Amino acid sequence: MIIYNCTFMLDKALGQDFLRWLKEEALTPLTQGLTHPEPRLTRLIDVPGDPEFNNHALSYALQLEFDTLAEAQRWARTVLQSVTGMYTARFGAEKALLFTTILQDIPLR
Repeated sequence: MIIYNCTFMLDKALGQDFLRWLKEEALTPLTQGLTHPEPRLTRLIDVPGDPEFNNHALSYALQLEFDTLAEAQRWARTVLQSVTGMYTARFGAEKALLFTTILQDIPLR
């Protein structure tokens, strides 16, 4: 299993607007046609050892699952690229960043 992780970092004042945008505008295009259309959304709540953490921007991680790396890469080139443009246009490049990582699930049992 391949996990495509999209981390959205944005100004704290944009948090509720971001969640509304993700749920109402971005989620359908992000998941349409996927074999595993159940994404996971998490919020970074602490960075141990960083006493200034609460003064930083908000970070949300959206994770989607794919059967193969090729499938994940194809999705990123088409769907994610379009949604990234929507994200930047909506929230502004100076207040909202996005970075991605691709993970491989390794069963422990």
